[in-house]
Amino acid sequence: MTRESRRDRTPGRDRTPGREQAPGRATRPAYSSERRTWYGHGTLARAEKPPVRRYLHDVTTVFAELAVLGLPAITLTFLSPDPRIYGVSSAMLVAWLTMTAVAAGIRGGWVRPLGTDVRGWLSLTPWLVVFRFVYYNLVFSAIAFGSPALGEGVGFPPISLVVAIGSSTLAALAFPRLGEWVYGRLESD
Repeated sequence: MTRESRRDRTPGRDRTPGREQAPGRATRPAYSSERRTWYGHGTLARAEKPPVRRYLHDVTTVFAELAVLGLPAITLTFLSPDPRIYGVSSAMLVAWLTMTAVAAGIRGGWVRPLGTDVRGWLSLTPWLVVFRFVYYNLVFSAIAFGSPALGEGVGFPPISLVVAIGSSTLAALAFPRLGEWVYGRLESD
């Protein structure tokens, strides 16, 4: 394998013609109908998938990422003794599922993130994993505890779910641009 072909395969450095580039971004899933598939016994391959199966593949990928890296906030919220229907646990679940759906759309290229013309989610580099961990836990905690408090403050508790949907959608749409900025700052130092 040549040096150039190895460089082409590193995350965030996809060199396919016609594809926009940005530091720290994994653009391949957004511009391709292929996804990595595991056939068992250590066999990985790329398979062509129709749009619905691509979206489901992206949903599982993003859901796992959010679940693993956001686990401290998710655990804290679900252990909360708040018994209300429109409480902390409900807001967390709604935020988690909404963020998963929007992020899967961004990863697959169907939804364009805020502040950038480049489609796709962030690549998995060590700095961006740290950034994800901090970002997901802050966002999940703020939405889970802030949405019900806002609903109680307004005097209409169901508004907490609307706030959770809106906040998590905005958080998912802003995440690729923020990650791109963080990656650019860390890599330039």
